[in-house]
Amino acid sequence: MDNLSDNDNAYDDEMSFKERRYCAQAQYADSLFQQALGNMEASLQALERSVEIDPEYAPAVLSWGSVEYQLDRPERGKAFFLSLL
Repeated sequence: MDNLSDNDNAYDDEMSFKERRYCAQAQYADSLFQQALGNMEASLQALERSVEIDPEYAPAVLSWGSVEYQLDRPERGKAFFLSLL
């Protein structure tokens, strides 16, 4: 997971916290839909967008870790899980 500083996240200047959270939730919902369809890479891309928009949105970080495990990348998955502690 890339650590995004405030300057690296273009959404910080353009949106309020509530707007960012709403957009992150929408991307998270898309990731769940894609995962249900078996599109793991599309799910991962939606989770990446969600975390880019709101790096502190825990459901997306947790799900990203889960998808990494499902894609047989346990070390990356573990890193996402541990980032929530």
